[in-house]
Amino acid sequence: MATEDSSDSNCVSPGFFSFNPLRCLTPQEIHQAYGVDILHEMGLTGDGMKLVILNVYANDTAENDLQIFFCFIG
Repeated sequence: MATEDSSDSNCVSPGFFSFNPLRCLTPQEIHQAYGVDILHEMGLTGDGMKLVILNVYANDTAENDLQIFFCFIG
């Protein structure tokens, strides 16, 4: 079952997102864990850079997975 995220009418999340027993890290937590936050403090944020994703295993959910990521993380 899919539910619509009220913050963005284009964001649709699978129903399991309302209850997910897994502990996931936010981008900010990952930045801190790998020391990337220090680069951000220096003004190196990656703004304007492009990210290329190679779907070498032809994962048929990759596009949907990225859409969910961008809806919740931005």
